[in-house]
Amino acid sequence: MDRLPVVLLPGMMLDARLYAGQIGALSPVAEVSCPDFGPGQSIGAMAEHVLARAPRRFALVGLSMGGIVGLEIWRRDPDRVTHLALLDTTPFADAHSRRAVRLEQIAHVESGGLVDVLKSLKSRYLAKRHRQDFAILRSIAEQGVALGVDAFRRQSLALRDRHDNTAALPCITCPALVLCGREDELCDDKPY
Repeated sequence: MDRLPVVLLPGMMLDARLYAGQIGALSPVAEVSCPDFGPGQSIGAMAEHVLARAPRRFALVGLSMGGIVGLEIWRRDPDRVTHLALLDTTPFADAHSRRAVRLEQIAHVESGGLVDVLKSLKSRYLAKRHRQDFAILRSIAEQGVALGVDAFRRQSLALRDRHDNTAALPCITCPALVLCGREDELCDDKPY
């Protein structure tokens, strides 16, 4: 039996470790990959980086920033995406108020505050019962530190400068799932 190609895209400043459980569970039936976003500084460049490394046709799962990149991948090359799952993400451009905050965060990170910024950001992404879970918070910090300051800058600027992709949502023709947790403070289900 051929295994289904599945591409998993993590959230901002996360890597394949985020999906360790899913990769293990899916591996018997799927050919799973979790590419990085590459050296690009835009959502489009990141989408192209992933497409250049992805199988010819694949199921795509994107969490948060990975969902933003995933929707852009579908928009650019819909025939390659067989299934699409957008998890705790948004199709909208960055809010103007959020854009200024991103620049402040970049400045703080560039002056040595990467771990502080990661801790302040990531605890907001978690369900309330996990916000004080040391193992989860440590893993998140380790992933972000491994990616480094340059990745933080590139990813922050890509999110800040992204375009609105809401027009793409009703055009999706493959089986798709849009899912958002009730306790997600950054992305909610109201737009859907």
